[in-house]
Amino acid sequence: MARFLLTAGVLLSLLLQSACAVTRDERIATLVARNCGAITRMALSPADPKEKATSSGLIADVWVTGEFIPEIRITLWEANDGVRAEVARTTEELGTVCSQLLKLYGSSSSLTPEEASKMVKVAVRVHPESLVPELRQLFDQVRGLRVTAELSDSIFLPGRGVSMSVTNGFERMSVDFSSPEPTAGGVAFSGNPAPSQPQVSEWVDRLLRTLHLP
Repeated sequence: MARFLLTAGVLLSLLLQSACAVTRDERIATLVARNCGAITRMALSPADPKEKATSSGLIADVWVTGEFIPEIRITLWEANDGVRAEVARTTEELGTVCSQLLKLYGSSSSLTPEEASKMVKVAVRVHPESLVPELRQLFDQVRGLRVTAELSDSIFLPGRGVSMSVTNGFERMSVDFSSPEPTAGGVAFSGNPAPSQPQVSEWVDRLLRTLHLP
């Protein structure tokens, strides 16, 4: 009887440990799912883009997401020495923001989104006009971009999501749209296979090619 009670006690202890582990893993997964989007925006956003712009104040911000690429943020502005493009992105070596959060929350689940965003590692690189002269033309074209009011009836699988915003310090314009994923082996679609913002989409594609981004 004593042996039976000992065995039952050990089994109960193991079950309790297993239940606690599952509960902890579920809690971490919930934190990641709830906060990953907002933390990604904070981790990849420039500290204060207004300080980077000259008196013109024009700043273009482009976010690109997709199944086959890391999340990429490109900020385009005119500094005193010419146009610059700052690229912030996750890489295969650094890991996605969500995968990094799994480890961060595993060490401390009490982290606030602001604290976690400062601990997430992203690769940041600034491309000056002196090394990438095409940036000048792309920057000058921002003012002439035409946004289409009609919404798309297309669904692309896999698709690439693009968010672009432009501000001059007083007004702000933003547009979100999807397009086919060019790095995929094949794309299935329904509806008209064209982005709802053809002119903006073409401009973003040129920007990505200029900066040699996927």
